Amino acid sequence: MQKFVMNYCKRENPQYDWKRFKKATPPEPTTGDHPRCRLAYHHHPFTFVGFDYFGPFSVTTGRQYQNRYVALFTCLRTRDVHLEVAANLTADSAVLALRRMIARRGCPTEIYSDNGTN
Repeated sequence: MQKFVMNYCKRENPQYDWKRFKKATPPEPTTGDHPRCRLAYHHHPFTFVGFDYFGPFSVTTGRQYQNRYVALFTCLRTRDVHLEVAANLTADSAVLALRRMIARRGCPTEIYSDNGTN
């Protein structure tokens, strides 16, 4: 297909410099600077953590339906994920979820959160 298009274009525009067209390479796209925590090496996973909630999920406890949320912890360096169940959206529930994550993964140096904004 590419040969067909090139031959067609050569017939329609014989004065165009097709060698230059074949050698052309696209420019390298510019990217933004990464935060320092994303570039930190020689650190354990979950040293730099992002924290967020998602849910609610309806859970059956006995004969009752209750809403539960999930606390999402992401390692900013390796993009690993740690999930914890939270009873509600209060600060006490967030602290308990954080303590359970620390017990399993170790204490993070920095925690980034969106502070409850969507």
